[in-house]
Amino acid sequence: HKGDSGSYYMRTTTEDNTSHVFIGPESKVNRYHLYNSHEVDIKLNADLVWDLDIDAGAADIDLDLTPYIIDKINIDGGATSMVIKVGDRSDQLYIDIETGVSSVVIKVPDEVACEVNTDSFLVSKDLPGFDKVSKRTYVTSNFSSAEKNVTIHFESGISSFRVLRY
Repeated sequence: HKGDSGSYYMRTTTEDNTSHVFIGPESKVNRYHLYNSHEVDIKLNADLVWDLDIDAGAADIDLDLTPYIIDKINIDGGATSMVIKVGDRSDQLYIDIETGVSSVVIKVPDEVACEVNTDSFLVSKDLPGFDKVSKRTYVTSNFSSAEKNVTIHFESGISSFRVLRY
């Protein structure tokens, strides 16, 4: 990590055949000092299957997950700006995002089918290449026939939300 935010902890637990890794700041922001800089780079093993659970308040999140096999991504954020790029290594990927005021961009490969479910208030949605199938659900044309799928659930307050194909 880089910045003036203090030190970080890393704790692991193992249950059956699953390991849990917890990473976070040692202390919270005190009421007299706001941090000027706070950046964390995390490297993952590309040969393992990952479930990511990210709890972020006011944050700028940039995740390039293209080299990894991911089953689930769960992000709980406040005032966040995030860009998430997923790859084609997972057969079925579930992404669940809950935010307050945010800007969210998710990039999904063209060959991977995608379904988006939204439960949001005052959200600007940009979903090029998606068909609206109900009030809150959008799918790509290849969703029922593709071997690989991404399912996104997005819940937010005032936000902009984009899913882009690449």
